Amino acid sequence: LNLLEDLYLPFKQKRKTKAILALAVSHTIPCPYCIDAWTQGALKEGATPEELAEAIQVTASIKAGATLAFHLQSLNVMERG
Repeated sequence: LNLLEDLYLPFKQKRKTKAILALAVSHTIPCPYCIDAWTQGALKEGATPEELAEAIQVTASIKAGATLAFHLQSLNVMERG
């Protein structure tokens, strides 16, 4: 198994799509080196700045939702005293 080679096997998602997904995931980790690498990679594969911004916005909204869910957890603890 060669992860990087397998990542780009034919008949799978387009390279551009995979690079955009990798960039979005890099923001959730967060990994600044990954963000740099996948931003460059996605642009190289033809992604537009608007496509990258949209993927990052989706990532941010998911992280915000998780933060709200964790807030409910803290509210439950406060209610228990």
